[in-house]
Amino acid sequence: MDKQEWCTTHFGSELPDCLPLPELRETVGGTWSRFSLPLDTRPEAAELAATVLYLLGVYGGLNEAGFLVWNGDGCQPLRQEWKPDMTPGQLTELAKSQLQEGGAFSWDEGEATELLGVEAGRRVAVSLTGEIPPAQCEGLALAFCLAPRGLVISYDNSLYTEPFIRVMALSWREIIVSFSSAETLAGVCITAEETRKVLDRFNETVHAYDKAATIIEQFCARAAEYPDNMAVTYEEKAYTYARTQDLAFRLAGYVSRQGLGRGDVVAVFIPRSEYMVIASLGVMRAGCAYEPLDPNYPDERLSFMVKDAGARLIIVSDELLPRLQNFTEFNGTVLRVSEISSLPLPDAAAMAEIQAPKQDDLFMLIYTSGTTGVPKGVRLLQKNLMAYAAWYRRYFAPTEKYRVTCYNSYGFDGSLADMYPALTVGAGIVVIPEEKKLDLPALAEIINKHHVVVADLPAQVGRQFALTMDCPELKYIVVGGETLVPFKPVHPYIVANEYGPTEATVSITCYNMTKYEPDIPIGTPMDNTAIYMVDNCGRRVPPGALGELWVAGIQVAGGYLNRPEKTKEAFVPNPFSQEREYETAYRTGDMARYRLDGNIEFIGRRDGLVKIRGFRVELAEVEGVVHDFPAVKNAAVVACDNPAGGKFIAAYVVADEPIDRQALAAFIRERKPPYMVPAAIVQLDAIPRNQNGKLDRRALPKPEVYVTETPYVAPRNETEAALARGFAVALGMEKVSAEEDFFAAGGDSLSVVRLLAECRNLKLNFNLVYEGKTPIGIANLLAQREAQEQNRVVHRETHFFGPLQELHYEWGNDLEEGYGLHCDAHVYLAPETDMERLALAIEKTLLAHPSVDARLTATAGGTLRWRPGDLQNLKPAVETITRQEYEELKPHLRQSMNRPETRMFVMRLFAIAEADGTVMKEFYFDFLHPIIDGDSINIFLEDVDAAYRGEEPATEEYSIFDYYDRIEDTVETPAYQKEQQWNADFVRSFTARAGELTGDLDPGEENVTKDMMVPLHVDLAKVDAFTRANGVTDGSILAAAFGLLQSLANGEQASAVLTIYNGRDDIRYERTMGAIYRHYPLCTRWQADLTASRFVKETQENILLCRRHALYEGDCVPLIAAFSYQGEDIEDEFTFCGGPSRYEEIEDYEDEVFDFFLHRRNDDFYVNLTYNTLAYSEAFVDRFLKNYAAAIHGLAAGKTIGEIVKEILRG
Repeated sequence: MDKQEWCTTHFGSELPDCLPLPELRETVGGTWSRFSLPLDTRPEAAELAATVLYLLGVYGGLNEAGFLVWNGDGCQPLRQEWKPDMTPGQLTELAKSQLQEGGAFSWDEGEATELLGVEAGRRVAVSLTGEIPPAQCEGLALAFCLAPRGLVISYDNSLYTEPFIRVMALSWREIIVSFSSAETLAGVCITAEETRKVLDRFNETVHAYDKAATIIEQFCARAAEYPDNMAVTYEEKAYTYARTQDLAFRLAGYVSRQGLGRGDVVAVFIPRSEYMVIASLGVMRAGCAYEPLDPNYPDERLSFMVKDAGARLIIVSDELLPRLQNFTEFNGTVLRVSEISSLPLPDAAAMAEIQAPKQDDLFMLIYTSGTTGVPKGVRLLQKNLMAYAAWYRRYFAPTEKYRVTCYNSYGFDGSLADMYPALTVGAGIVVIPEEKKLDLPALAEIINKHHVVVADLPAQVGRQFALTMDCPELKYIVVGGETLVPFKPVHPYIVANEYGPTEATVSITCYNMTKYEPDIPIGTPMDNTAIYMVDNCGRRVPPGALGELWVAGIQVAGGYLNRPEKTKEAFVPNPFSQEREYETAYRTGDMARYRLDGNIEFIGRRDGLVKIRGFRVELAEVEGVVHDFPAVKNAAVVACDNPAGGKFIAAYVVADEPIDRQALAAFIRERKPPYMVPAAIVQLDAIPRNQNGKLDRRALPKPEVYVTETPYVAPRNETEAALARGFAVALGMEKVSAEEDFFAAGGDSLSVVRLLAECRNLKLNFNLVYEGKTPIGIANLLAQREAQEQNRVVHRETHFFGPLQELHYEWGNDLEEGYGLHCDAHVYLAPETDMERLALAIEKTLLAHPSVDARLTATAGGTLRWRPGDLQNLKPAVETITRQEYEELKPHLRQSMNRPETRMFVMRLFAIAEADGTVMKEFYFDFLHPIIDGDSINIFLEDVDAAYRGEEPATEEYSIFDYYDRIEDTVETPAYQKEQQWNADFVRSFTARAGELTGDLDPGEENVTKDMMVPLHVDLAKVDAFTRANGVTDGSILAAAFGLLQSLANGEQASAVLTIYNGRDDIRYERTMGAIYRHYPLCTRWQADLTASRFVKETQENILLCRRHALYEGDCVPLIAAFSYQGEDIEDEFTFCGGPSRYEEIEDYEDEVFDFFLHRRNDDFYVNLTYNTLAYSEAFVDRFLKNYAAAIHGLAAGKTIGEIVKEILRG
């Protein structure tokens, strides 16, 4: 293996940043310090390197790491991945092997550093030959070595302190000591005993409170104690504790009379108002839990929530009442808010009979977004809220004279902090109107008017409020929900930075910020809460190391409603405590780390860490500098994907006057490195927020990066303007002239693909872009196309039956008269699938694609043509049969449909009764090939699934009949004949043996066909790394490899083979069901010194060039061998119509010579090969598949074509 191949193999993909996150962020001018720790054992060099790899993985929360290895004379790179179930010895051997292989090459430090992808000042080095000389430490952040006095860690003291390095050294020693005895890496000890004691001290949080009480009980006590205190205020309405209790009791009596009590759920569907408090208390006093329904959510989601909770009563405001008609599955009772005040008030005896909730009862359901798109109901219990309220009272010390804001959305857990702690002490709640939540002066006016002491606000709203609004009586601004960007306080507020997932009841940590800090922690664990940072092996990591944040304690919720598997995944037995109240831990999925002082630093899901031009950037750091610019009032900084490749930083700013973008960029450049300067600065009237006050990233306008120098010509109409916008996005430009030449501006074939997607409403295709080139030119071609469409005959009774469809029709009859070529499959459905609902979804989908019901009809002259079907009886009946009956029927499911005046598809639904009493559900469908292609199957299944979920399938704008009409109008024209000639000339320019693939047998005129589906055993990660690095597609590298093997089989250095694609680069037919496939030649040519990158790129350009000239039939290349890459295949296991389903395609094939079709699945590329066994032996096929995989690996490794050919010929 040469050096280039070795580098590609080990360093082809980007190495995650594995430098332990610095402890210090704002210091400069550090010096080189050393810390040593005694070590009794003396590990070998490879083991020493392996332990440092593992240590860096522990600190970064990674299963891979890399660093520079100092060998006395210079550096070489080392990088290794591992799995937890590997043995330490295996990791050592991998490190040893890579050290030996890499040591055989010559290296300079710049080259080694570039391979690792780390910038100066962030590099890690390990010396295997004693300490690294100080002169060689420039640019390093950490250096590890084994010296006579033991372990030595050298470090940049502007990044780390000695206590931090000491904890790291203790962990390194624990890893070394346990490395030889641990059975697996998961069993290696990573935290020293003294470090574990420190972690235990962080969780000494026990504080006593009344655990027998409930929120409603304490509210009633305060109502008796302070009846005239104001409980809740909304705009001009104010309710005392006595009046609030009166209304709550009236509602409680009504709820109880509906037969509802402890264990039941009542849905509350109201806008922001005083009834957020009143209705919740009334439901609670009846013993029930409440389910808040936020009006900002769509009705479909709200309807699901009501059904999922099993609510039999909805309390609704009068203005929202009409929306209940969209809650299609709710058949319970409805109570309007306006009726509550007139409900009878139960007397004391009646209230005593209404059983109040207990500590372990459900308090409320809050729905969070699930990863599958299905909301999850979090079961918050009475004891959860009592524990949080007890901490709140101790921390903020509210009294009966306090006023607090109710700012958070009713369906968000922040509303619990707004309401219930205050109600347990007699304090007042001020509900903020929706329209004033982001109007800071109006918000400040409300706070001052009502003498508010505590305001709970979203992080960035709170930050901006603290900087700009003066409210003398406001003491605490409580923030949370997203990372708090550092700032220097202007007014003497205490900014309490909270963190907590809904599943652990509002918040579990808090930190009071009173002065500027470069990194604001989220604080220490709250009362009666334990927090652990845990690695992927379930071990607590030391302070400074990243881990998943786990929380245990009384605030941990009771799991997810009706989601036992999700509950089991997230709520786990706590391995770190045996105490009853801590026996369950919730896994937040968030990354965080303990600081040495016990405060926690929140990392999130590392979304805030991005790589810009190879450098790691923390967006909060950039945002902090943007906020410091004098003219900026508010800002948000995000990372965006550049359509031209990579990422860039975009800053969104709010200012009173137009912002000077160049001045702002210069301001940032003076304080930060160039790569941290935003490439786009966008001024907004306000930073968009969602209903919970968090940054609404989807509402941010798309930023634009200006890179073109073409003189600007404004678009003359909306079409040109849309094209100019599409050019800019596809090319990564800020602004595009209407006369900009797409290709002169750097556009290539992949850019065209991006342009087609961006301008999908214009229904572009490749030819329009290549011929028009500029927005003006393409717009003119679009206008010509529209005029041609209008001049065409509007209505035809019958439609063209083209050569390709005729070919499939004849092949089907060759197999058996009338039988046909089938595209059929079994879909084995989930038990929960509603079969009647599925049947209706199938009918709706077929009606949305009416031309699928086309029939062949014979003209007077005997020519076959398509005509529309009658669209009758499209809804399949559900057939209930036994397993035995089904097995007898299954071999006969296919029907003969390949004849005129016959519907060419079948839909059947089976409910199969098993012997054990269960029912297996199946959907069988069968389409004939003349009317459909493979992409249509995907469209069909996607639309059926969407219709099942309640979405209305979009009726085809352009049908297959439109497509066939265009063919009929084209195939006899001189222009089409010119395309045919172009194809013939292009193929001849490569080879005279087009379509041939020389086998090892002589078939004569006979054909005995065999079909097989096999994996290629290709490393997809390496292929993906190559395609990303070179701007090519999967299909291009696969096509290039096939062309190379075909040329070798034919004894040439060029090849041409027939290939098929779906014809849907004309976006008008993107969602059309029908046979839209087209043929074009796949042509390759190579020389020995041609690089893999150049060969694949040339193949890709040939492909896209030929697709522009693709024909409706295959006379461009003789139909001998054929190649086709068909993209991602339908996985055998997939989610369909309400649950996990299994897809089983039935293979059907005609007599072929060598059809080589490829699909991609999650684990590999799969070949569906149909071949003539009389032309190709099994040995030939096995060798071809082996060589094909080798060619792909060789291309992905960056070898020259000559090197790949030599390896293939050597066997």
